[in-house]
Amino acid sequence: AAAWGLGAIGTPAAVAALVERLGGEAEPSVRAAMLQELWRDKAGGWAPLAVKALGSTSAQERFAAAWSLARSTVPEALPGLVRAASDPDPLVRCAALGNGRGNVRSELRDAVVRAIDDADARVRIAALAALPAVWKGSLAPPPAALKAALGGLIGTSDPTRVHERVLAARAAGALRCCAEELHAAARSGVAWAATEATAALVAQGDGQAVEMALGWIQSANVEWRRAAAAMLPRLPGGLARVGELLSDKDQGIRLAAIEAVAEERSIDLTPLLADADPIVRAAALEALGRRKALPPPERLLALLDEERGAKAPDAAVALIDAVRSESGLAPAARRKLEALLASPDPVVARAAWKVLRTHGVRRALPTVRTGEAPGFYAKVAEWAKAKRWLEVVTVRGTMQVELDTVGAPLVAYREAELAGKKFFDALTFHRIVPDFVVQGGDPLGNGSGGPGFAIRDELSLTCSATLVWLRKRFRMSAPV
Repeated sequence: AAAWGLGAIGTPAAVAALVERLGGEAEPSVRAAMLQELWRDKAGGWAPLAVKALGSTSAQERFAAAWSLARSTVPEALPGLVRAASDPDPLVRCAALGNGRGNVRSELRDAVVRAIDDADARVRIAALAALPAVWKGSLAPPPAALKAALGGLIGTSDPTRVHERVLAARAAGALRCCAEELHAAARSGVAWAATEATAALVAQGDGQAVEMALGWIQSANVEWRRAAAAMLPRLPGGLARVGELLSDKDQGIRLAAIEAVAEERSIDLTPLLADADPIVRAAALEALGRRKALPPPERLLALLDEERGAKAPDAAVALIDAVRSESGLAPAARRKLEALLASPDPVVARAAWKVLRTHGVRRALPTVRTGEAPGFYAKVAEWAKAKRWLEVVTVRGTMQVELDTVGAPLVAYREAELAGKKFFDALTFHRIVPDFVVQGGDPLGNGSGGPGFAIRDELSLTCSATLVWLRKRFRMSAPV
């Protein structure tokens, strides 16, 4: 926990403290916790220690070392990553390849291409996710064997290789190859395959695909419109039609359109600060913040007033974060945040407290009023004495997932309560990242929805029983 805490602080002094203690630490799990936080120091003086740790007999240590090396941009990391890409443990190989989200570079190209044929599905997925990054800027066409591998995956009907098929289509778009296979997938009639293939063809500048994607903007099919929104910047004339998608009745499409044009300064997102949905308002505000084009402070404070009583706190929290500046809090902003410490929404109150504390204003941590009587907690404690399981029925089979009633009794109880009310019925897993996260249960299908209430954190150092069980049972060989 201390290693994680120093990493979360992330200053050079904090990382130096980890480096200083690393050599004298005998417990492999603690050494791994230290190694996994070293990437936060951009200077990279720690890289030789991480490279040395790749020779450890502990796979946990080697994974942590590869993790930090993959997330660093220092040249000293590259030899270690090449070595880790051939590690006997598949999770270490995944980490070396960036696990789909690291800072992989062209020097790893050969290792990435080899890993596409790895015996472990997780490594293949990490390699396919890394392929566009390692090929970026290359003038050389992909070799015939690589094109054949990508084409074969794009055309496969194997249900256990869906994730690979999606990533192969995206890689083919980036590498400008496999047009024939992509056109076949676009005509397949399978919605997700058609959208991925069309997006890949649009990335290649294919005129037929561009015409199809532009037609989706006014489609009655929500999935087609959402796909068109994600492709807008790459569609000739697409930005001129962004207004149709920013005003779409579907919240998910408005969110996708905001994300697509977040860096396009010519697109005015300020009208969306008055959108009916707080998630959309928050997304628009965050995009304007990234552009450094936020409204003036007095307008932000007025908008914050309008969030009182909103059905979700997302926009209020985004506004609270936006009113601060590097030079300090303006007096009006400070008064507003101090008033919000008494907000009936604990998420809003604590967001205000956090910003005030960042600027040196010390106030008591706002009390969370749950609205539950003591009898409710007694009932949960009694319920949590027994082992509890969820049975998750999917189109690819059924899983039994053990709830952690010891480490997280309140979350476990709420999860079981929602399942009993059939809240999760017919919902999808909208996000899958191997050996990192599987997200589902969102009625909006995009990660921004929920049951209408927030669940408090139940902090624990206990490893997630659910993830351990899933890894042992399925080896994460296919999307769940």
